[in-house]
Amino acid sequence: MSIKLVTGMTLVFTAVLALCGSLTCHAGPEFFFTSGISSATGDVLGTDIAGNPKDWKSVHSQVNGSSDANGSLRFGNAKGANWIFLWSRAAGDTKTYKVVPTFNIYKEFAGKVVLEYGLDPVYHHTQTPWPNGFWVSNDSSWCPQLDVSADASGNMILNKKGKSFIVPSDMKKLYIRVRLADDANPGFVHLNSGAVKFDAVSDEAADAVVPTSVSGGVIEAGADPTGKHDSTAAIQASLDKGGLVYLPSGIYKISRTLMIRKSYTDIRGEAGTILKVAEKTPITGISVSDAEGVWRLHDINISNISLVNDPSNYKAGENLQGTRGIELNGVVDCRVQNCSTQNFQHEGIAILYCKNVVVDACNIQGARHGITINGNYEGGRYGNWNIRIANCKTSDTFDTGIVVGFYSYYITLANNIVERSRCHGIDIFNVSDVTLTGNIVRNWNAPKMDDLSQVPQSVGIFVHPDWGITTFVPTRNIILTGNIVIYDQPLDAGITPNCIEVAGNCDSVVITGNTVIGAFRGFVLREQPYDQYFNARLDKRVQEKTPMSPQNVVFSNNVVRGQTGEYLQVSSGKTITSVISGNIFAPAKTGVMTINVPVNNSNVSITGNTFQDGHITADWLPRGAAWGLNSVRMFADTSASEEFVK
Repeated sequence: MSIKLVTGMTLVFTAVLALCGSLTCHAGPEFFFTSGISSATGDVLGTDIAGNPKDWKSVHSQVNGSSDANGSLRFGNAKGANWIFLWSRAAGDTKTYKVVPTFNIYKEFAGKVVLEYGLDPVYHHTQTPWPNGFWVSNDSSWCPQLDVSADASGNMILNKKGKSFIVPSDMKKLYIRVRLADDANPGFVHLNSGAVKFDAVSDEAADAVVPTSVSGGVIEAGADPTGKHDSTAAIQASLDKGGLVYLPSGIYKISRTLMIRKSYTDIRGEAGTILKVAEKTPITGISVSDAEGVWRLHDINISNISLVNDPSNYKAGENLQGTRGIELNGVVDCRVQNCSTQNFQHEGIAILYCKNVVVDACNIQGARHGITINGNYEGGRYGNWNIRIANCKTSDTFDTGIVVGFYSYYITLANNIVERSRCHGIDIFNVSDVTLTGNIVRNWNAPKMDDLSQVPQSVGIFVHPDWGITTFVPTRNIILTGNIVIYDQPLDAGITPNCIEVAGNCDSVVITGNTVIGAFRGFVLREQPYDQYFNARLDKRVQEKTPMSPQNVVFSNNVVRGQTGEYLQVSSGKTITSVISGNIFAPAKTGVMTINVPVNNSNVSITGNTFQDGHITADWLPRGAAWGLNSVRMFADTSASEEFVK
């Protein structure tokens, strides 16, 4: 059998047949042979003691691959049986190729045979070569159906119409596969001859080629991985089919929101896969339709996708059309992993009235809020349940890094990094059963961002009921443990950020084992007074214009140091219940603390703490709080303390 390579070179498989002879290739292991053109040739084919091939070469068979007496390659007897041909780019070759493969086959039985191709990602060499390792095929990365044979037996040509595809200049390997798509009757498929035509083309000529698809149909449907042409319709057509929608590395321009309308939809990219929103087109990147009702769509996965908004669609401080990078509405059992968003107007990732969602290893830059978990203002019907945000990073948000709000239950934020938010780092309100562990919040209340001035005061981790919508629904059962909250930027006059604050109608908040460094105030516990939004609140069950105070707050075993203002502030005109114990407070030289609660109508216990504060004298006692077994020491002029003073 010979396969011709039309660029002045010819793939001749005489050597293949000499090696094969009457040998029947083994099912399962990857079986490669040498060719005259591949730059990835290796040693002469051999077998290990079990009869398996020892090394990979440039032609490969799975399931009953062999040669026959006439010199053709054959396979059969099982669905998925195939032959694969590998071309590797020679050193120094940087050309873009238009490729047309053609094969003459003979089938001994009725059944469909598929001709397809794949580029670099279709195989991972996960271990060492044989006999100690193997190759693993990524079936989702194969480009399906350049052609499909007729169902009948007999002679036929695969790709008789000469469909072409592009091998970009940065792709090092090309695989062409001839595969049995149906269960086979006894008999074989014979590859009698074939040609693979390679034409070097310019980038402009490559743009004119309609590529053939990877799994999911996006390129076959017309998606352009160069970013020059709009790919919205092609990607949406694949999404409408559901299942796996695979986007190989490239830039895909979109001008409308990509809508997920089916359960079991898996949008999967790879390193270098970018969805780029078109200029002057303020849209959400990917969203989920809730047209069929809340909690109807399920098992949706989005991974390895970077969503980039055009600068013309983004202005810090404005909502525009409230665009989001990824928006999950009313879905169940979903995952967003290894994705990034850049400069969407309202959120990078929004999770709205969903159940059982994991967001992992995502990077959000820009937007009003980096990641938002939000139920429904009506509350009684919908909410968020069982949401986990882990190993993510948000930065440069013009409001808040991560928001957990409104009727969200059983939420976990773990090992995230939130930095350079203009207002709050992490904001928690009108929710219950929320755990924050191992997070780092750094330099919220960031200096001037674009045309926005620095806000006077905001909070690293803020636990409270929202005052713009309702204060009736309490924020309860909140745990903050093992987090680091650090503000190490200089503070201009009038800029007074708080590290951790609990305010208003909150119940059962445990803050333990955290490290709280810098800023103006370390820990603030206070009532929430009547505010300007009272008359506009949706919940009219709250009629009294009176403050509400936190209850059952534990602040224990934390390290609080380096504040330039108050390291501890407890302030309420109403009853407040709290235990502040076992903490180390090491303020800067200017640090003080304020305890101001009703003398006869509160239960604030401040006990077992270490205060490194020269402002506390022997006759000083906090007003209204139980004070006991605390250690008070003079401020130590340590290098760390001096650093914060500076």
